Amino acid sequence: RRFPRRFGLAQWRDLAATADREVQHGPAQARDWLALAAAGLGRLAEPELRADLLYQQARAEAILGHFAHGIELIEEAAALYANLGLARKTARTKLGLMHVLTSVARYDEALGAGLAARAVFAQHGTPLELAMTEENLGLIYRRLDQHRLALAQYDRAMLIYQQLDDRNRLYRATANRAIALEHLGQSQQARDLYEQAIA
Repeated sequence: RRFPRRFGLAQWRDLAATADREVQHGPAQARDWLALAAAGLGRLAEPELRADLLYQQARAEAILGHFAHGIELIEEAAALYANLGLARKTARTKLGLMHVLTSVARYDEALGAGLAARAVFAQHGTPLELAMTEENLGLIYRRLDQHRLALAQYDRAMLIYQQLDDRNRLYRATANRAIALEHLGQSQQARDLYEQAIA
């Protein structure tokens, strides 16, 4: 699809916003629109918005199962954010990278990305960003059969979810903690935890 040569910043932003809304429902079309918008914004010297678009494009690629390209796009977005000194946005891309790497069983790399994100969120992020990172680190430790480390991560996440009164995420983290207990042979404690979660 071609766009007018005189497309300005506002028009590229509108296209990007439309594509972003379509990522979940029509990832292939959204991916193509995002790629066009990223290219256009690159010519307009808008590196932060271009990085935003690259990250959303990576989400679309991951949904489509194109994990290798998704990883490349996320890493490109992270580099742009880092060059701009945008620590939280860099951390968010690391969190996204952790998810994609986990999808392709590259658990050690996923763990490294998650730990990098946590270090930033602990200093500059919101409590919810930190809690979600802690919980996702727990999932990676579980994939690595390091269930005691997973328990510690879930405990950190659950504490923050309790403070935020986020019952849905607290229930999910509690269920994940129970699964880790099952892997450690603590079946009764796991059942008690499940009952506590649904009470």
